[in-house]
Amino acid sequence: MKNPLTLAIETRLGIIIVASWAAIFIVAIIRAQADYTELVTNLYVTAPPIKGVQRVEKGRINRWILDNNLTAYGDPEGTAYPEDTPRLVDEMTGESIDRYAYLAQKFPEKPWRNKSK
Repeated sequence: MKNPLTLAIETRLGIIIVASWAAIFIVAIIRAQADYTELVTNLYVTAPPIKGVQRVEKGRINRWILDNNLTAYGDPEGTAYPEDTPRLVDEMTGESIDRYAYLAQKFPEKPWRNKSK
């Protein structure tokens, strides 16, 4: 027969060990979830702007500009720009962007994809 005192000590020690491991796992899960949330947030915040536009999309943009009598930069015909063109620079990096990427950023709803004018 086992000593009841030894049984009580072993039981308490077992509970402490199990509770400690449970706490470690819970903390690890919470930290992993926080790291994941931070990673996803950083991906959305620092997502690079549109670098290139597909050839088919460029054709749609050009057709949309012609059909709607717009300037090459999507503004109403007759719009004047300082230095003859708008500033085609990515505000985040300072790099130049091409006209189609500029239009894709300026018109995120992509009106050139609509069938009607």
